[in-house]
Amino acid sequence: MKGLKAAILDLGYNYSDGNFFEAGKYEPGTHLTNTPFYAVLFEHPTAGLILFDTGDPDKNDWPEFLRPLCDVVDEPGKNIPDQLAKLGYKPDDVKCVILSHLHIDHIGGLRYFKNAKVVASKAEFDAAREFVKDGDNGFYVQSLVRAVPEDVAVTEDVELVPGIHIINVPGHTPGLICLRAELEGGDVLFTSDATNMASNYYEGVPGGIVVDPEAAKNSVAKLHRIQEEYNIPNERVLFDHDDVQF
Repeated sequence: MKGLKAAILDLGYNYSDGNFFEAGKYEPGTHLTNTPFYAVLFEHPTAGLILFDTGDPDKNDWPEFLRPLCDVVDEPGKNIPDQLAKLGYKPDDVKCVILSHLHIDHIGGLRYFKNAKVVASKAEFDAAREFVKDGDNGFYVQSLVRAVPEDVAVTEDVELVPGIHIINVPGHTPGLICLRAELEGGDVLFTSDATNMASNYYEGVPGGIVVDPEAAKNSVAKLHRIQEEYNIPNERVLFDHDDVQF
């Protein structure tokens, strides 16, 4: 699509248990994976700036029980305001934020966007709020989940604005979504946590954090069909936490 561009915002990394991303591959506690966090900023010719995910959780927002498993590294400049500033923008310039799901490492930076419309799936809004009704639950942090406004709740695959397509890919969470974007240079598939790493996508290695393994497997197959249907080359399929690709 003419005029639709995307930029990756580098939001740092942490060291996480490798089994979070490649289930059963390692003896527990023996392998830490360098886990990048990023967001995608779309410059849309008519809809303005749209952000996919926000990463950037405050280190203090991580639940105590997760901190030994997720060693968050603070790096200067690896935050949303600084990353946007490099592109000549500030958070208030962003019109819409699309959340793939409501885990802390994807909604942590939402605090910067007070005026943007927030989009996620209805299934994810409902599930996340149920998960945190009694407090933090896994990667769902009660205070963060409850602060997410339910502005637009999608229920099916949809073209949100011309050239940006929301795809439902449940499994990792009940309402996970990812995106296909018709950029000027060709389509790109942003898989979110449907496939954390290349091994999940190409080798069938299951992810370690899933609420529905069968749904997760079907979602990966769906992404392969979409890649084939739109003739998207492998280098334009972007995974969510793959340090080699990033």
